[in-house]
Amino acid sequence: SNGQVVDQVGVTDFTADKTSAKADGIEAITYTAIVKKNGVIQANVPVSFDIVSGDATLSARSATTNSSGKATVTLKSNKPGQVVVSAKTAEMTSALNANAVIFVDQTKASITEIKADKTTAVANGKDAVTYTVKVMKDGKPLSGEEVTFTTTLGTLSKSTEKTNTNGYAKVTLTSTNQGKSLVSASVSNAAVDVKAPEVEFFTQLTIDNGNVEIVGTGAKGKLPNVWLQYGQVNLKASGGNGKYTWYSANPAIASVDPSSGQVTLKDKGETTITVVSGDKQTAIYTIAMPNSIVSVNSSGRVDYNTANNICKNIKGSLPSSIKELKDLYDDWGAANKYQHYSQESITAWTLQTSENKVQGVASTYDLVRKNPLIDKVDIAGNYAYAVCVR
Repeated sequence: SNGQVVDQVGVTDFTADKTSAKADGIEAITYTAIVKKNGVIQANVPVSFDIVSGDATLSARSATTNSSGKATVTLKSNKPGQVVVSAKTAEMTSALNANAVIFVDQTKASITEIKADKTTAVANGKDAVTYTVKVMKDGKPLSGEEVTFTTTLGTLSKSTEKTNTNGYAKVTLTSTNQGKSLVSASVSNAAVDVKAPEVEFFTQLTIDNGNVEIVGTGAKGKLPNVWLQYGQVNLKASGGNGKYTWYSANPAIASVDPSSGQVTLKDKGETTITVVSGDKQTAIYTIAMPNSIVSVNSSGRVDYNTANNICKNIKGSLPSSIKELKDLYDDWGAANKYQHYSQESITAWTLQTSENKVQGVASTYDLVRKNPLIDKVDIAGNYAYAVCVR
């Protein structure tokens, strides 16, 4: 089946009613094409059919879909071999191929079916694709028949295997190299090489743990252990088929953009971020509990005592020093580099020293502009935000 293109009248499924037929010019294989637009079946649509490979005859080159959105065609052959048929509507840019079918001389031992249990695998020498071949003669399964397998990439578990009592033979394929692989099977006395569906090996999917990109600075390295709330980092995946979808185990702690892998840190805690590649591999990045999280907890500037109480109420405290905020700035860059913060200036109160208390002053530091004001800001004025550390 085929991923439907939005707004396109296209063939979404194209299937054969059996995997093999006698190469006698009489026994037919029936193909059914289903046509839909945005998931809805489409009647009265012409579908054209074509033989992509192999030697056989179609009953018609085109057919029109019925009220169920189905168009059918039959295929016959006088010659043993494998045949691939395609279906296409006028709006489709490329045709959809059905799985290959096999025409056989039933007076001889013949492969009537070849299957792979999956079409993608990891190129790690361990992840295996299992191939199953069925051998029949005179319409019955044939046991003890030797099947020879070859591959264009990777390593087969065996190059020959005898069929069991039900006429089946199985081998597995692994690869340490990425790329597409075509496995073929044959039995003695048969001129026909039967090809399995193509499989593709992809490199192992990984997330570069030590190379997290801080959005506000562009710097790459490990995730800092002091977080700016709503700070964002980009995770980088590699391997797989290059198409990635991201998920967070706990978006209340850290959410992730499903397509880009950009993480937004929301609350103090730990969670995991999972990436899934289009070939169904997964990799996990663990976000460890930070030492602390720094948050801007007032919508505007407040006086020192109000700020101090706001922080205490969330079981936090004002930053202990200018240095603590300078280190935060060095790690994360200016706060307004992040979507959550639009202010041109976020001046933050820091804890008073004992000398400050005598003088009624405190120090402030700006999370956007730096601008440290040391021991000189009047604590009674609404001069800075409640920026809390917890």
